Amino acid sequence: MPTFERMQELDTTGAEVGVGPTFGAGITEPAIAGNGTFFVQRANSPGTRAHNPVTTTLWVRPPRARWTWSGGPALAAGGTLYVAAREAFYAFQVSDTGASVRWRYPADPSDYLVFVGAPLIGPDGTVYTFTSCDFGRETVPCSDELMAFWEDRPVDPDSPWPMWRHDARRSGQAHK
Repeated sequence: MPTFERMQELDTTGAEVGVGPTFGAGITEPAIAGNGTFFVQRANSPGTRAHNPVTTTLWVRPPRARWTWSGGPALAAGGTLYVAAREAFYAFQVSDTGASVRWRYPADPSDYLVFVGAPLIGPDGTVYTFTSCDFGRETVPCSDELMAFWEDRPVDPDSPWPMWRHDARRSGQAHK
């Protein structure tokens, strides 16, 4: 569970199990893998992080979230983590030791597009997100579009919390 500047791990009764390091202002809600690894984003550097348990950092890497209150990353089957960021939309292959870029949109690293929508993974593996021009305040090329990316990777079936608001249907109910 994110607080203003750190993650807090709670058991099913709501009792605190652990408190993560202080990140500074702004942290997204987590995606949680079946093995208990937490994936979160920060608006400030260094950006995307993995912790297991919440008190132990496994790895840290760019990119940064645009607005942390818009929701965090989404975890698909096979260890694919989808991340909306200030400069692009990413699909990472994650492990306990790091994350490698599977693909990025726009594909050319010199191209820039502001993604603010927390990724949503549909039942067929389609990933939805959206871009924003932040009411015209962006100084780089931007758009205001809903985007869909198709990969045959549905939401991670072993995750108790694969994305913001728990599950693909956004029911608000954790399934484990």
